[in-house]
Amino acid sequence: MVFKNNLITPASADITIKLIEYIISTYKPVLTSSQTLEITACLGKLTGFLDFSKLSQMIKDVVNSYFETVLPGSEPLIQNSDISVYASRTLAESLSSQNINVGKNSLEIPNNAQLDANTICDTEFIVYPSNNTEVKFEVSFYISGTYTDSKLEMGQQQSTQLNSGIVYATVGGDFSSGKSYKCAYLGTDGNWMTTGCKVAESADGKTKMGLEHQSTFKVYEVSSTGSCGMGAGPLIIACAWAVIAIFGVIAFHIIDKNQEEEYKTANKYATYAFTSICIRQANGRRVSSIIYLFSIHIIFICLIGVLILGTGNPKKSTDKKYGVFSGENIIPGIVGWILTQILAIPIYYYTLNKYVPMKRALIAKYTALSISTLGFVGIIAMTAVFCKEFSFYWVVNYFIFLPFQIIIEIIFAAIVWKRQKSCTASISDKVAPEIEELNKSRRGKDFNTFKKRTQSQASVAEKGPNSSSVDISNIN
Repeated sequence: MVFKNNLITPASADITIKLIEYIISTYKPVLTSSQTLEITACLGKLTGFLDFSKLSQMIKDVVNSYFETVLPGSEPLIQNSDISVYASRTLAESLSSQNINVGKNSLEIPNNAQLDANTICDTEFIVYPSNNTEVKFEVSFYISGTYTDSKLEMGQQQSTQLNSGIVYATVGGDFSSGKSYKCAYLGTDGNWMTTGCKVAESADGKTKMGLEHQSTFKVYEVSSTGSCGMGAGPLIIACAWAVIAIFGVIAFHIIDKNQEEEYKTANKYATYAFTSICIRQANGRRVSSIIYLFSIHIIFICLIGVLILGTGNPKKSTDKKYGVFSGENIIPGIVGWILTQILAIPIYYYTLNKYVPMKRALIAKYTALSISTLGFVGIIAMTAVFCKEFSFYWVVNYFIFLPFQIIIEIIFAAIVWKRQKSCTASISDKVAPEIEELNKSRRGKDFNTFKKRTQSQASVAEKGPNSSSVDISNIN
């Protein structure tokens, strides 16, 4: 029994539907998997002639014919045509962590499904053709028997809940990342309700939803208000760094104004930006640490925003709300953090190394301040046009890589400290011989002075007391 899809025309649609209904009702127990797939393919061509409730029931009847004879662990029923169908019978223990893929459609089952491991579970995932701006799909789980002590017992299918948290379903269709969508399920009263179903993310050609229960669902486009709420998170972080920098520069300039550089007593914690601001140092040292911290973090925040502009459409996302932070959302953070280090390494070295020539240190500071000022202006501009969804990803990326920035600066500090110790040792080696030579000359001069004084005293002693009195008399 083979159906030819190219024979289905509007004129023969009613006859074809009646024929399929007859075949399902008469030959349901003996239909093979290939025949079942052929019937679903035919039904996919008839979606324009059937209302959804009748089409859904006919598809379910066809899928049930597959479950009539299939055993646990058998090949699943997979149809990827106008109607996407997936049906399988497995033990509950193998159901967890399943990723079911049928063309552009997929179903992600979490790894904590709370079912008896010996329970036999039937899974149905059906996606119907796109209708204007919506796509309907069904997700169902049933218990159909048990398998214990090598004994298989089958029974009637009973609907069950996995109690595993959120199951994610992705469906293909005419979707766009710049539009807003909602998800709803069909209630027992025939009305569509939005509880228990949430759009996680949408991209060009597919939409991902988080499902809290099983049912018949639909994802559909909602009209946009034409505007989106501004996410001020990145600007708040940038302003916080600006306030810290301004007050830090003023305070440390006043406190350290009369402090002089001490080359003899070096402190390794003074080479780490965060701990450096807590150590009393020569005027300008702690200010340099503040300038570095402000500049690098502003540059990092700005780079994340620029990269989000390049990887998404943050200005077109109108009133779309943010959803799951996926792997692709972290790419701007990774690239932005790596690019930041290209600037961070030289700025850190020339601003926190006290043996660097003053001219180079000033160039590094002014360069950092200039770039960070442009970055601050860029953050303001991007915050004004980004919607909340992308501002959320922006902030999350910054805080994900903030610990990495703190850690890598410890490595920078170790390099600077090692360099400073090397310079200190080199200076000591040059100064020591000069001091020794100076000491020798001083010791020779002191010896000659002592010798002259001794000789003078000896000559006086040789003349004796009489000569002393003669001298006095002569004076008189």
